[in-house]
Amino acid sequence: ITVVAAAPTAISAVSGSGQSTPIGGTFTAPLTVKVTDAYGNANGGVTVTFAGPASGAGLSPASAAKTTGTDGIAALTAIANGSASAGTYSVTASVAGVSGAATFVLSNTSASSRTTVAQVAPLPVSAGTGTNVPTTFVATLSDATQNSAGLPTGFVQFYNGGTVLGAPVAVANAQAVLQTTFPVAGLYTMTAQYLGDANFAGSSSSTLVIVVSNPAYTISLSPTSLTISGGGNASTTLTITPTGNYQGTITYTCDGLPQFSACTFSPVAVALTGTNVPQTVVLTVYTLGPGNTQGRSGVSAAGLALVALLVMRRRKLLPGLMVLLLAGGTVLGLAGCGTRHYYTPVGADSVTVQAVGVGTAGSGSPDLNRSATFTLNVQ
Repeated sequence: ITVVAAAPTAISAVSGSGQSTPIGGTFTAPLTVKVTDAYGNANGGVTVTFAGPASGAGLSPASAAKTTGTDGIAALTAIANGSASAGTYSVTASVAGVSGAATFVLSNTSASSRTTVAQVAPLPVSAGTGTNVPTTFVATLSDATQNSAGLPTGFVQFYNGGTVLGAPVAVANAQAVLQTTFPVAGLYTMTAQYLGDANFAGSSSSTLVIVVSNPAYTISLSPTSLTISGGGNASTTLTITPTGNYQGTITYTCDGLPQFSACTFSPVAVALTGTNVPQTVVLTVYTLGPGNTQGRSGVSAAGLALVALLVMRRRKLLPGLMVLLLAGGTVLGLAGCGTRHYYTPVGADSVTVQAVGVGTAGSGSPDLNRSATFTLNVQ
C-alpha cells in the first residue's frame, strides 16, 4: 500500500531557534522546519520560504527558499547580516497556501574586534624617541572573527601605563591617530583601547614599549690608527650617531697633530635633522716629507699647499700668507744657499677629533660637544 500525502496544511519549527552569532557569522545549527498534510503525513518537494527583517539586524540574504525532502524537512543554514547593528529578531518559514508560519528567534551579537598600536614617527621607530619630541602613534582596528562585518567605528582611548593620554580619538578608516610628547627620559608602555560600537565589541592592544632618551649624539672613528709615510696621507671615517632625535649642526677639528701636518673633513659640517640616522664624514690627514718636497728647492707646490692649509686652519691667514711668500722666496731666490726641509716628524701621536654641536633652536636639542681619538703613526 502506498500512502500519498494530501496537500500541505501545516508547517512547524523543528530546531534552530534561540541561537546567537556575531555579526557576519554563521549560526551553528540550521533553521529546520517540517511540512505535513492534515493527517500528519510528510510533504516532500514543497517550497519553504525563510524570511527575516528587511532592514536592521537580520539574515544575509534577508530571505531564501528551500525545498522539503521526502521526510517533509527543509533546512536553512543562516548567516547573520554584517550591514546592520547587533540585535534580536524573528525569522519566519512559510509555505504558499498554508496558513500560519514557523517562527525562529535569533540574535546577531557584536563582532569581536582586534586592536594593535604602533609608533609611526619619528623614524626610524627602532631608535625610540627623544624627550619633548612630537611622537605619533596609530591604533589599527580589524574584525577578529573575519566575518565581513565591515570596519570598526567609534573611538580609541590611548594610555601610557595606567595614565589616560588625552580624550578618546575618533576612528577613521579603522584607524585612530595620537600625537604626544614625553618630557622625561625613560621607558614608557603604550596601549590603545577600542571602545566598541554597535557592530563590534571593544578590545585592547598589547603593550608597546617606548624608549625615550634625551637628544644627543656620539662620535666614533674607524680605523682608530693611521700609518703614513712622510709626505703621504691617509683617511679614517668619523661616524656621528644621533639619539633621542637630536637636531643640530655638527662641525669638527683635529687637536694634537704633529708639526707640518694637517687634517681635512668632508663634508665640512653635518646637519642632524631628528631622524636618528647616523652620518659619516671622511677625515684625511696630510703630512710633509720626501714625497712632497724637492731637495735644494726646499718646499714643493704640494708642500706650500699644505703649509697654507695648516695656516688657514689655525685662522692666521695673513701671517700664514707671509710665511708662504717667504718660503716661496727662499725656494725661488735662494736656491744656492743650501737646502731647507719641512718634514712632519716621525713618530706616534694621539690626535683628538673635537666635534661641536649647535642644537637647532626650538627643537629641544642642546649644544653638545663630543670627542674621539686616533693614533697617527708617521714613518
